Amino acid sequence: MPGLLLPFAALLRWAPVLRPTRGLAPATRRFAAPRRGAVESYAKVSVLCSRCGELLARYRKRNGTKSNLIKMYVERIAEDTHSILAMESQIPACGENKEIACPGCERSFCRGPRLVKGRPAWKIIAGRVRMK
Repeated sequence: MPGLLLPFAALLRWAPVLRPTRGLAPATRRFAAPRRGAVESYAKVSVLCSRCGELLARYRKRNGTKSNLIKMYVERIAEDTHSILAMESQIPACGENKEIACPGCERSFCRGPRLVKGRPAWKIIAGRVRMK
């Protein structure tokens, strides 16, 4: 069965060719374009701390208060009353979550920001906020 073994040079011919990516470097992140027209028509909800009732932000939520608040997209935050949800220019790498605390009772209520569907968003910790 010596015919079954191929020399190393023959294996290289069948190896896939790796081509460099065009345009951007592999470490560059691309954000999705913000939804400009539709977001203004969404209902504004008040995001309150569930422990002390402090107003944390006003957020444009798609269906109002009918469903739970799981994440807050940065582009939909209408008012940041304490400037605690203001995002820096860079999104941190994996494992570098930042927890934001309520200014009234110092209890953390969200983590992030993380990229969700190509857009930066704060992930809400369950049971820490309520909407009004």
